[in-house]
Amino acid sequence: MFRVHNPFGYLNNGYYSYNGGGTYSSGDPLIDFAMGIPDSYEQANDGFIDAVATEKYAFFQDNWKATPDLTLNLGLGWDAEQPNQNGQFGGLGIVCFSISSATSTVFAGGPPGLLYNGDPGCNKAGGPTTHYDHFGPRLGFAWSPSDGPSKIIGAPGSHSLSVRGGFGVYYNRDQEEQSLQNLVNPPVFYTSHGAADFGGSPAFANPYTDVAGKGSEANPFPFTPPAAGGTVNWSIYNELGLAAFDKNYGVPYTYNYNLGIQRAVGGNMIAEVRYVGSVSHRLATWYEGDPITAAGHTACLADPGCSADPNYIHLFYPQYTADPVIVPGTGGGAIASLPNGLPWYTSIGAQNTEGTSNYNSLQASLIKAPSHGLQFTLGYTYSHALDDGSGYESQTGGDSSYGNAGRRYNYVPGFQYLNYGSSDFDARQRLVASYVYTVPAVGFLRGNLIAREALSGWGIGGVTVAQTGFPLALSMGTNRSYWCDALSYFGCPDVPVASTFNEHLSNPRSTPGTYQYFDTTPFSAEPLGTFGNVPRNYFHGPGFNYTNLSIIKGFPLGAEGKRRLELRLEAYNAFNHANFAPPSVSFSSPLFGQVSNVIQSADPNADPSPGRSIQLVGKVYF
Repeated sequence: MFRVHNPFGYLNNGYYSYNGGGTYSSGDPLIDFAMGIPDSYEQANDGFIDAVATEKYAFFQDNWKATPDLTLNLGLGWDAEQPNQNGQFGGLGIVCFSISSATSTVFAGGPPGLLYNGDPGCNKAGGPTTHYDHFGPRLGFAWSPSDGPSKIIGAPGSHSLSVRGGFGVYYNRDQEEQSLQNLVNPPVFYTSHGAADFGGSPAFANPYTDVAGKGSEANPFPFTPPAAGGTVNWSIYNELGLAAFDKNYGVPYTYNYNLGIQRAVGGNMIAEVRYVGSVSHRLATWYEGDPITAAGHTACLADPGCSADPNYIHLFYPQYTADPVIVPGTGGGAIASLPNGLPWYTSIGAQNTEGTSNYNSLQASLIKAPSHGLQFTLGYTYSHALDDGSGYESQTGGDSSYGNAGRRYNYVPGFQYLNYGSSDFDARQRLVASYVYTVPAVGFLRGNLIAREALSGWGIGGVTVAQTGFPLALSMGTNRSYWCDALSYFGCPDVPVASTFNEHLSNPRSTPGTYQYFDTTPFSAEPLGTFGNVPRNYFHGPGFNYTNLSIIKGFPLGAEGKRRLELRLEAYNAFNHANFAPPSVSFSSPLFGQVSNVIQSADPNADPSPGRSIQLVGKVYF
């Protein structure tokens, strides 16, 4: 069973903004604050998330020793993943949406296309249902020949060589983040913008009164969410930005496969070479449920009013969208300005599962067991991971990790090819070495107490890592495509134009002052009315390397040897190597292509630490 039970106080005390851009602003936020003239105001009731789901899983597995040298592993899994059942507000915190004239019977009088749990085709999961036909076969084998060419398999009967492989199909549920988006769905959640609700400008003293005395409204808080069948004042709900699930929302699944060879080297080392790969389907994606239509896109470009500001097409020009309905009684036809007419919807974040990914890698390792005071592990991976979105946060622009913030999934037909590229976490090459050496008490040290205590018991250990950089997801930084607007639930996927894809990269150390990482001259702004041609993650950012070291000394406490004191001097990023953070990836930024920082982390054990940090550790064993 899975459950997320989380109260969510979102702006429940009210929020004023001062940016010097309001209707009656002086242009100076500080003066506006002193005069009590905010740019805007927003207040909401308490939200709540209560997502519950169950999983039914069964499998059988059997090992069959086909021959003394060959073992087979056969299995079959069955996995029934229930979609998250949203129990918040009595199960009414989730909505179902479609472009249609259907209206809800649960909350009568609502906007067309918006349904609730209890309406036909809508349930507590927002439409998705449990599927019971998910079967996952798996097959594995291990072969270790006991006889054959000794240079290949080792001594007869030693089983120094083994070949292992496997294949399996595995299902796994999403990360629940999608259900979190239902927090702000009406009518159980209500957001007020104060006097702006009726076209006014909120005052600081009373945000529900126009600062110029042009009207007021009653404070709607505290707000009581309506129950099913209750009367809803739909006139206070408009310009809705909603999250909903596609009814075909499914469960992600992966084909995993690998093939490897292991060989003993000498008496205390094992070498391994392995191919590891996977292909995944039904990964979480999204699209605009109330898109700007192809005809609307063309009309907006030809309309001087619309083309002058592409940021509010849904708000001021809903006739160019798939659902052009406006709130009854507030006007009709094209909306030139508020409050002549208010559209029901500004954006529908429709969540589905149409994503794919694949991963292929060559993995090699050499492991040495402790002998003569030395042990180590060496690992090298050459790999390539590709997908059309590396997780939900990546696709919605919420991932602030290495160079990926701001790049959204492109849902517009004809441009979805721009999504496919290296995964956000694609590290093409990675070398890791971990090692420990302890000075053994041998020879004359055994009989000389002073020499033994002074010279033996010392050790040095560490981890050294070298890795190529992660991909960079370039973005336009502003909306110029006219296929979406600033009100889009998950943002717009605009990208610049590149004249070449053979990007020239530089060492930021060689360009002091600007610390330029990549050449920006091949890039230009996307043409108005369409997207640029830059695909996602087509080149990588700066790599990194670091070494963490420890010097260790042990002191026995007592002759029996069971108690001892261990002191360790540990240095993270011991050589204080500067590992660069990703450069700016926004074409609209004056820092485009420039590195302005090193990789930062508050965790001294991070990968890597931004600078050298040293600590002294003492530990008593007893």
